[in-house]
Amino acid sequence: MAVAVAWLNAYRDASLAEMMELHDEAASLECACSGRKIIVGKPAMAAYWRQRFAESPVLGVEDLNREGDAAVLLYRVAGGVVQVLIDINSAAKINRVRCGPVREIRIPLDLGD
Repeated sequence: MAVAVAWLNAYRDASLAEMMELHDEAASLECACSGRKIIVGKPAMAAYWRQRFAESPVLGVEDLNREGDAAVLLYRVAGGVVQVLIDINSAAKINRVRCGPVREIRIPLDLGD
């Protein structure tokens, strides 16, 4: 969980150096936030994060927990809530990140007439 918290802090601080330090050299990122993207390797990830820091800063944290070997994080950006799954290897480096928007389901309230 410490790596997931460090990832969140690097994102909140818009710290490219810290974000890149957390990732393995061959790490991959699968993003479905605005069209599906698959990004592999640190140079491509650095370009992705520069844009993400500018366009979608973290506005708040909804939840953080474990699911098997992955950390699962829900956070809020201007466009809604994003879920991210972070896989961490035995060297305590991120080797895979998967993220995408959470679809909010609105249930109409029956207030009676």
